[in-house]
Amino acid sequence: MTRILERLFVPPLAPPLSEAPDGEGRNRRDVILPNYAESGFWAYMRVRYGADFIVADAKNYCEELGKDEALQMLHYLKEDGAGLFGLLVTRKGMAESCQQALTNHWIRHGKMVICLSDADVLQMLRLREGGGNPEAVIRQAIEGFRLSL
Repeated sequence: MTRILERLFVPPLAPPLSEAPDGEGRNRRDVILPNYAESGFWAYMRVRYGADFIVADAKNYCEELGKDEALQMLHYLKEDGAGLFGLLVTRKGMAESCQQALTNHWIRHGKMVICLSDADVLQMLRLREGGGNPEAVIRQAIEGFRLSL
């Protein structure tokens, strides 16, 4: 997953940090991409969604992600830590319980987590290879999420 995210987003994001532990060593985030972008989509994400770092967690599950997986990702997001934006990358998508947890934490705590499926990642890779903007998939997911509320 680290190599894919690097291919998609570096630059403008900084090279990823893999298996980055928190200060106490209790939590290991799969991938963190530092966001020092001064303009464009990622600069907007830093200002609007607290995306100082993009926290990404890959779940190679046979089933849809549930509430526990959402809560694990949400636990990683802290305003004074990595920031308030994350990506959950999954093969099968989200169960309703996962979507509810993400919605509740957005409304109550301003934590924005977008779930990307295999199809989303493939679309993003095709966009990047074709000279397009893979961030458009994330932007569309955020728009869809926000407008559904």
